[in-house]
Amino acid sequence: MPKIPKKHYKLTKKKVIASIKKQRGILSYVARECAVDRGSIYNFLQHYPEIWDVVKEARETVTDEVENEMLNVIFSQDPAFANQKARLIQFYLQNQAKDRGYNAEKEEKKDIGPIVIEMKNIPRPDDA
Repeated sequence: MPKIPKKHYKLTKKKVIASIKKQRGILSYVARECAVDRGSIYNFLQHYPEIWDVVKEARETVTDEVENEMLNVIFSQDPAFANQKARLIQFYLQNQAKDRGYNAEKEEKKDIGPIVIEMKNIPRPDDA
């Protein structure tokens, strides 16, 4: 394994893992808490790829919590409040949980042209 650059000496696996869990997998917050730039966190994770599992687990936990909130909104009795909150939850899921089927991309309708039905022995109107 390559030697860890000197600027990463203030980072330890234990410290980074604890921060990832606390900051729910948001690496810019982890960097801020560890007093390094985000690039340093990514470089550190290159040296310890097993820590990516901790990042993934933290992000999955957030997604689970957001899904739970979404269900609470769906079953809420206050539709005025629920609409705004539901849009925010939908935005999050479409961007952070695509692998769970929350995909914002919509299929484009293909223009296949007009449908022409030919009927034998029946004349077409002149304006057709």
